[in-house]
Amino acid sequence: MRIILRLLFYIQIFFSILGCNEQLIIRDKYFNNEQIKDLDIILSYFENEIFSKVCLQNENKKECYTKLFSELKENVQKGYFGLDLSSKKIDSIFNKINKSTFDEIWNYNKSYTKTNTFKIVNINFQGKYMLFLYDLGFKHPIIKDYYEKINFSGDISPSLIIGIINSGEKLNTEDIDIRQFLAIHYITITYQLPMEVLLGNVPNSDIK
Repeated sequence: MRIILRLLFYIQIFFSILGCNEQLIIRDKYFNNEQIKDLDIILSYFENEIFSKVCLQNENKKECYTKLFSELKENVQKGYFGLDLSSKKIDSIFNKINKSTFDEIWNYNKSYTKTNTFKIVNINFQGKYMLFLYDLGFKHPIIKDYYEKINFSGDISPSLIIGIINSGEKLNTEDIDIRQFLAIHYITITYQLPMEVLLGNVPNSDIK
């Protein structure tokens, strides 16, 4: 009897550990405490901005993300892959977070048109964020495909952007790692091609 109780005890411990591993927040493995605070700033900015545009006051986050992906599908039909986020506001977020956090996610680059040069951000392929994506890909095949394609091509392609939009309903938006991924993904592509550029209403401060 004592042997059976001991066996049941170890089985209980095993499943408790397994449950803890399943609930592990992946971003916490790669970023330190100060960087986690910065990631929270990035995520809060993103969700506050999009929820104020697409959500009703009594709707939860899951419902808001469902509406967000519906709006994104409409934007694609209009030829725009990003969100209506101000590049000035994104700059203010970049200035709020530590440079070390920024550098683990992004690096600055330039994009050119016939008349202007614009500052953009690209994913830093040597940073912790790529390790985060790699690890997240084990839980989510969509993220695995995303990681592999940007790691191979060096950029977030239009087909990859559309793939995320079409797969949006399959993503667990109650998972903070997924929400963090979406925030960084959409801040990146929107900063590369902000709405004000498309509309031809570009403040001088946005031109670098």
